[in-house]
Amino acid sequence: PASRARNAWAGARPFLSVVLCAGAMAEQQPSAAALAKTLACSMTAGLVAGAATNPFECLRVRWQVVALSPGGGAAAEGGLLMFAGDIVRREGLIGGLWRP
Repeated sequence: PASRARNAWAGARPFLSVVLCAGAMAEQQPSAAALAKTLACSMTAGLVAGAATNPFECLRVRWQVVALSPGGGAAAEGGLLMFAGDIVRREGLIGGLWRP
């Protein structure tokens, strides 16, 4: 019985230390400069992620629209890269792939 109690306490120790540390960290108030820095970093990360993934989302949506439209399957037969090349040739890189 005593060894069981020791084993139970040993298993609970890491959990209790995380809970106690989280409680101690929650009591600290970040400075205004730290909040501004975090906000600026978060906004920058969101803008970069959106700019990097928007062309793929635009291609995906346009590919689906063409594939589902009547007679549009022939335009999508060459593959996704050929489809993207056609869009860039017709509409330009920025206008064709970074469309809202």
